[in-house]
Amino acid sequence: YYFAIKAMDEVGLTSPMNIGPAVTATTLDAVGPEAVDDLTASIGAGGLLLLNAPAIAASGQYSATTARTKATDRLPTTYWSTPGRATMQNEFITLDAGGLKNLGRVRMLSRTAGALFPENLQIQVSTDNVNFTTVANGVGLPATPGTWHTFNFGPAAGRYIRVFITKTRLSGGGVYMAHVAEIE
Repeated sequence: YYFAIKAMDEVGLTSPMNIGPAVTATTLDAVGPEAVDDLTASIGAGGLLLLNAPAIAASGQYSATTARTKATDRLPTTYWSTPGRATMQNEFITLDAGGLKNLGRVRMLSRTAGALFPENLQIQVSTDNVNFTTVANGVGLPATPGTWHTFNFGPAAGRYIRVFITKTRLSGGGVYMAHVAEIE
């Protein structure tokens, strides 16, 4: 038997393949494992667990290629874009953690090109996707391309995470927009 490991980081860079030495099985295990009935996750490095929380709603999108799902696809080259608006208005994107979780951090990546990352925003948490509580604020955020913005907050119980944008940016085309490459 041979085992190999290839790792990928949060921006999609991969390591070379690590191929270990050959292993010989000395006994044949002919009995399959029992059914798993208590699948749990363990805490990762630094006490953090990265959730799979897809985007389920947004205030809108510019086009099909910049849909809300692009903000949670773990591909830093894709992004969600709000529609271009003649006047500035609040925008949002909502993620579903799949169940009640103890949340404490949200990270957002700006696009690698362009400078339309939201200037002001709130991180909000909800248990029912109706009543949201603001747990973190970002004010005067830079639009620097390819930058991770981290929002740490005290543990908050919630299933839904909403990024509520209170200040978008004026694009070169003269419309107000916000672009977000990734949310985790």
